[in-house]
Amino acid sequence: IFTVVIEEKKVAYDDEMTYALQYIEKNLTKDLTLENAASYMNISPHYFSKLFKNDVGENFIDYVTRKKMQRAKELIRRTDQPLNAIAFELGFNEANYFSKVFKKVEGLTPSQYRKKMLDKQKEELMLLQKGSATRDNWRI
Repeated sequence: IFTVVIEEKKVAYDDEMTYALQYIEKNLTKDLTLENAASYMNISPHYFSKLFKNDVGENFIDYVTRKKMQRAKELIRRTDQPLNAIAFELGFNEANYFSKVFKKVEGLTPSQYRKKMLDKQKEELMLLQKGSATRDNWRI
């Protein structure tokens, strides 16, 4: 009986974890803690932590940090928002802490990353313009 209950729970758990991951995605910019997520799932933080690690393959904090850094990179690339505004938007209370976490994850500070992305965009634009000019010369 115990084995059957465990197997049934595993099937239900997949749906529960999908639900939890959706909750995390929707709340990345809020005060997102293990306790909040566990409470949302109506299970204990300790149990949620174990289930999360088991199913996702990384602990809750690492997962949330990775997701926040992915969102930060997207905002840095696609907007000209000040970096401290991006930090606050992602739920960091201090821009310096955001910068420290970003550097730990990406190997560059947010400002270095932004400069690198701008340089890459300029280079791509120049290559496109150069390619366009070459095509125009071939037509003549």
